[in-house]
Amino acid sequence: MRILFLILMIFTMIYSCKKDNDEVIEKAVCGSCQMEVEMRRVSNELNRFDSIIINLYEKINDEPKFVLKEIEKIEYQLNSETDSLKIKDNKVSLVTNLKIETLYRMGEYQKSINEIEHSAKLSQRRFDGEINYSENDFIHLACNYVKLKDFEKAKELLSKAGVGWYITNFINANFYEVIGNKEMAIKKYEEIVSDISMDHYYHYRHSKIRLLELKKSNPKLLTELFYPSDRSDAKITVSDNGIRNKVFDTIWSIPECKNCGSVSVFKEPRESSRYWMKAKSKKIIYNFLVDTLSFEIFYLDTINKKEIPLSEWRKGN
Repeated sequence: MRILFLILMIFTMIYSCKKDNDEVIEKAVCGSCQMEVEMRRVSNELNRFDSIIINLYEKINDEPKFVLKEIEKIEYQLNSETDSLKIKDNKVSLVTNLKIETLYRMGEYQKSINEIEHSAKLSQRRFDGEINYSENDFIHLACNYVKLKDFEKAKELLSKAGVGWYITNFINANFYEVIGNKEMAIKKYEEIVSDISMDHYYHYRHSKIRLLELKKSNPKLLTELFYPSDRSDAKITVSDNGIRNKVFDTIWSIPECKNCGSVSVFKEPRESSRYWMKAKSKKIIYNFLVDTLSFEIFYLDTINKKEIPLSEWRKGN
C-alpha cells in the first residue's frame, strides 16, 4: 500500500511538472505567434499604403497637380489618424519622397529643395538631434541645383553622396557631361563599364549608351542629371525586382528597423543567395544578410567576420 501511494505521488509530481512546463512552452510559443501576427499586420499595411503611392507615381508626368492634391489629403490623414502599428514615420517618408520628385518633375526646383531640407530637419527629432540625409537626398538636391544652374553647389552635394553608393559614379559622369567636360565624362563612364561586378545594375547599360554617344563626332551632351527615383518598384538592377523588394520588406519588418532612417543594399549576391543590407537607426548602422532562398536574416559581425542568426544575435544584445 505504501508503495502504491509512493507511485501515485511520483506520478502526480511528474504530471504537475509537465503541466507547468507545457504552460511555459505555450506562453513562449504564443508570444512568438503574437510577434509574427504583428509583423504581418505591419507588412500588409505598408504594402497597401505603398501601392497607393506607386499609383500616384504613375500619374506624375501627366497629372502632377492632381498628385500634389492627393499628397495633401494623405498628409492630413496621417496627421489625424492613430499610429497603432508605429509606422507613421515610414508612411511619411514614402509620401515625402513622392512630393519631392513630383515638384522636381514640375520644374518647381526650389520647392523640391525646400521639401528635402524640411524632411532632413524633421529627422533631428528621430535621430538624437542629427540631421539625417540619405545618399539619394544629396543626389536629388544636386539634380535640382543643376536645373537652377548652380553647378558649384551641385558638385559639393555630389561629393557627399557617398563613395561606393551604387549610382554615385554614374551621376558624377552625368555631371561632367552637363558642364561640358566631355573627356572627363568619358573617363568616368569607362571606369564604370570596366568594372564587371557592376553589370547587374541598369546604369551599367546606360553608361555604355552614353559612351557610344560621347564618342560621336558631334555628341549630344546631357543637360540634367539622372534622377534616381525613391519609388519602391524602381528598377535598379537586372536581377529579379520582386525578390529585391521582398528583401527590403523583410528588413523593414523587423523591430530593429521600424524606425530606421535608411535601408540599402550594400552588396548583391553573385555567387551566393544572400543580400548584404545596411540599415541605419539613429547613430547605429546594422549589417544584415538576407538569404533569398529562405528569407532568413543573419546579423553580420564585420569585425569578427561572423554570420549570426538573428535570434542568437538578439540574445547577446
